Amino acid sequence: MDESNATCGKPLAIGVENNEANRQAYRTLLVTAPGLGQYISGAILFKETLYQSTTDGRKMGDVLVEQNIDPGIEVDKAPSKEKSWGQGLFALLLYYQQGARFAKWRAEVSIPNGPSALAVKEAAWGLHNDQLLNGRS
Repeated sequence: MDESNATCGKPLAIGVENNEANRQAYRTLLVTAPGLGQYISGAILFKETLYQSTTDGRKMGDVLVEQNIDPGIEVDKAPSKEKSWGQGLFALLLYYQQGARFAKWRAEVSIPNGPSALAVKEAAWGLHNDQLLNGRS
């Protein structure tokens, strides 16, 4: 469920427009599947999903918790054309307050021409700082 809005459009490509209302309906279908918690213990959510409500107005994360599924959050930022390394996220507390209880978190480094020393240093620095902010060393 950590699909970006663009990726979430792929299952909707059956003639359904990829807009927030349709993504909400699709995600509602997923999180409200009867018995889902018997088979799934955690669900990684995309930021839009974490802040989104189901079509009947309940928070997506709350619906997962009701089924004994821990909601998590995707927090890594993929490299852009301007940067050759991804960034962690310092604001995990905000996601925790929204209901996330774990994070999918990594540092991505784009290596088409090999990572530069700066890319490796910045990725390591970002991960280290995120760990310090979250009580790990």
